[in-house]
Amino acid sequence: MELKIEGIIRAKGFRDFHHFATVALENQVAWETGNITGDGVTNALDLQISQLNKAVPPGNEVLEAALTANENLLRMPSQETKLSHLPLPENANNILWGQYYRFLPVKVGVRVLLNMYTELFPELRDFTEKVTNVALPLRHHLAKLDRMDRRTFGELLSASFPTNDEKSVNRFVNQYILHLRTSDMTLLGMMPELKLINVISDENGITRIGLTSFGSQFALIQNPSIDLNKPESLSGDEINFLLNHIADNLPAEFEHITVALKAMENGKKTREELNAALKNYYLHYHKSTEWSNTVVNTMRSGLISRLNELGLVRREKRGKFIHYHITDAGQKYVKNTSDKEEIKEEYV
Repeated sequence: MELKIEGIIRAKGFRDFHHFATVALENQVAWETGNITGDGVTNALDLQISQLNKAVPPGNEVLEAALTANENLLRMPSQETKLSHLPLPENANNILWGQYYRFLPVKVGVRVLLNMYTELFPELRDFTEKVTNVALPLRHHLAKLDRMDRRTFGELLSASFPTNDEKSVNRFVNQYILHLRTSDMTLLGMMPELKLINVISDENGITRIGLTSFGSQFALIQNPSIDLNKPESLSGDEINFLLNHIADNLPAEFEHITVALKAMENGKKTREELNAALKNYYLHYHKSTEWSNTVVNTMRSGLISRLNELGLVRREKRGKFIHYHITDAGQKYVKNTSDKEEIKEEYV
């Protein structure tokens, strides 16, 4: 089935698996609701392919031109900036939300931001526009690397990057980059919650964005997919940075990770088993406020996806079911951090 889908993607001009799946689901909904009958399904499929390709042409020349125009914003900086680092954002010590599936979009964010530095911190609006312009063509480049490495759904490098759709772009910016809640100026999103960026207001009241010391460190580490054109999400140095940073500076997320890894060490391998273990932890974490099964499943899905990207967890597909296993690196991580705050076995 996978090989057949890959053949259709190439032959019919789909941008990637996500594009193919979206069109397939839309047609299924149309069929079930009676809006399409007979050969109309095929015609609707061709029509949607045509419309989507007009929005973002899949041709190599177009993609290469877009990538070239933005390559300076993704390049490895030649030296550290002369601007001072911004202080860490005053975020609460929270676990990362389940919609944060990957660290690679955050890597793109800090790299673009550092390369935008001049004698002033960039304006927030200018930064979000620039990072969006980089992310859109980068998704197609990463999709090529996905096909090269024969990556399957759930491990696609391109999956967390936006399509040329306003809602998709807004989700990307708000989830992975940042969302500034104007009512109280609280910073939300994966970048500030990882303490990699902060914002300030200049003397003219303009909101500007800059990197913290941690954000600058992360931006300056070489990335395999961005810098070397390799089908890998993160380098070993980037993984080590993130794991150490989380353990040292994000205690709630460190505990969150350790609970999941210990559950796997204790034999909990399926989604249902991990959901049950994590639901018990979330009940303690939120002081007896119980999350719904849907929220727990979302949180578990995002956490396991991030742990897979960090090399601490691997997936094993058994028919239509998936089992999760802690890797040697995951076991080493738990062992090496065992001297930090004790993780109670009752959660797992």
